[in-house]
Amino acid sequence: MGLIILTTCVCLLTLGVPVWTIVAPPSGSATDSPTKLQLTRTPKSQTVMVDKRFEFFCKAEGDGRIKVRWFFNGTKKEDELPKKGRNYKRLSNGTLRFYQVKVVDRGLYRCRAENEFKDFVFSEPALLTVHAPAEIMRRPETTMERVWDVGSTRHLVCQAAGIPLPRIEWRRDGQLIPSRVVNQSAERSDRDTSQVTLKSVLTVLVTRSANYSCTASNLPISGVQSTDMVRVKVTAVQAAG
Repeated sequence: MGLIILTTCVCLLTLGVPVWTIVAPPSGSATDSPTKLQLTRTPKSQTVMVDKRFEFFCKAEGDGRIKVRWFFNGTKKEDELPKKGRNYKRLSNGTLRFYQVKVVDRGLYRCRAENEFKDFVFSEPALLTVHAPAEIMRRPETTMERVWDVGSTRHLVCQAAGIPLPRIEWRRDGQLIPSRVVNQSAERSDRDTSQVTLKSVLTVLVTRSANYSCTASNLPISGVQSTDMVRVKVTAVQAAG
């Protein structure tokens, strides 16, 4: 009886060897499949303040050597960002780092991961919005002075920039002037930054001397209201003759 038991055990062990070989083929065999190239972290739309540091992230995984490229406002070859620019750098880990974001940098960004097998994949576009504090353009350091004839009609011009577009208010001797008597228009005046400015023109019928002020303000992403002001002192004189 003991001999029969021993023979049965040997048979089971012998049969078990091929079964184990089928379940676990050796590493590196022809049954291995390559890992598909895919993005594991993609850039997200952001709003940042001008001159701040900022980073877009992009990571990928898959077989072979992987390289990450960045594209601005398109996916063609001419839309690809160089490895290093005036205020940014493409890092080896796929990150796009801005040392000082400028208004001109706003737009759509995409990363593209590619491997040595010529496979590639693009991320969805991420929108970079840049906010800038309100600023009166060509503002003098001191109060401007004007000497105008009584009865004449003159114009005071105030032009301000900022993102979001600022609100402009005029005051005479501290009293708010209704916006309905002010002519305002938006225009793009700076090609380098593509920044829109708001031009406000106040028509003044000179009857007396007065102090005028123009205030521009906006509320950017920082949450802190930004204000800029310019003052004009008007002296009314009787016309000669």
